[in-house]
Amino acid sequence: CRGLFEKDKTLFSFALCTRILAGDNKIDDAELRYLLIGPTSDMVENGPPLPADWVGKPRWNEILTVSTLPAFHGFADDFVKLLPDYRKIYDSVQADKEPIP
Repeated sequence: CRGLFEKDKTLFSFALCTRILAGDNKIDDAELRYLLIGPTSDMVENGPPLPADWVGKPRWNEILTVSTLPAFHGFADDFVKLLPDYRKIYDSVQADKEPIP
């Protein structure tokens, strides 16, 4: 990585790692596409209503979209069931330290 600018090393490492994982069939293409691009359709318009005002339409669309991936099947339903627990994470100053419900 000597020929790369310092700011580009992380992105290069990520790209290299994903290519290696893809070559070993250890990464799902749909999950990687979601990670890189995010939701590409609006599932809120015809989907379930917002479970709470604090969730917001963009986040609810992301939750509904990620729930369509096989590894996250049922996540939207679990999110609604555990809404108070996810609210704690949302309100936390150190959300990365909070336990995942």
